[in-house]
Amino acid sequence: MTANAKEELARELGGDLGGLDQLSEEHAADLLALFKAARVEERKDLDKSINDTLSALPWVLRGPAKKIMFGGGHK
Repeated sequence: MTANAKEELARELGGDLGGLDQLSEEHAADLLALFKAARVEERKDLDKSINDTLSALPWVLRGPAKKIMFGGGHK
């Protein structure tokens, strides 16, 4: 963890929300770890949802659907 978890947490949250100064450094570090873990899980769930949706399409439509969703450079 960083030397100042409160500052890093504020950056992750998009700015100081006013209540962060009331957290201890230890609690801020715990909250930061939870926040980062939640972002990782959210990304995994989003990727799974996209893959499940594309897999439900007939194979002929998967390529064009990917191009529509992600642009021509995505594979």
